[in-house]
Amino acid sequence: FGSSVAVLSFSVLAFFLRKRRLEREAIDPITKLFNNNTALRRIEKIAVPCAGRTNALAIFDIRNFKEVNRLVGSTKADFVLQKIAETLQDITRSSDILGRFAPEQFILCLHNIEEEAAKQLFERIRQALEATTLTDDTNQQISVRSSMNIYICTENFKDLDDILDDMLRSLSIQREDSI
Repeated sequence: FGSSVAVLSFSVLAFFLRKRRLEREAIDPITKLFNNNTALRRIEKIAVPCAGRTNALAIFDIRNFKEVNRLVGSTKADFVLQKIAETLQDITRSSDILGRFAPEQFILCLHNIEEEAAKQLFERIRQALEATTLTDDTNQQISVRSSMNIYICTENFKDLDDILDDMLRSLSIQREDSI
């Protein structure tokens, strides 16, 4: 009987330790948002929205990320990302899928939402990012400049790789146009 209890106790402990490790691996250590892989896996599982509603996806690109890092100092790069992540978290809902997509990009998925509400939320986020300011070593204010690309559909994201490729291509064109 004693060995059965020990085996059961060990199994339960192993289960909880593994679960905790997997949860830690799902989070970007700097921003505390979902990492790329976790966000994309969750987005791929999104169901088809109800009638009259949509699923919406946005990628936010911090266009002047390198410039901001240079101005605030490369040692504060993590702080810049944390500040941007906080801005995003302050506006998004707990049901949204928000993650760090790339070093200077974030991804947001809104499920089962009215199209106009999704567009308004995305625009509020873009404006909040643009209003995010940081201070350099000389106490000069530095503004974050961002661009976004959105994809809205009445289906699930079964072709997520193709959707993301198109969105990223559009963002790179926007970046080239702003140079």
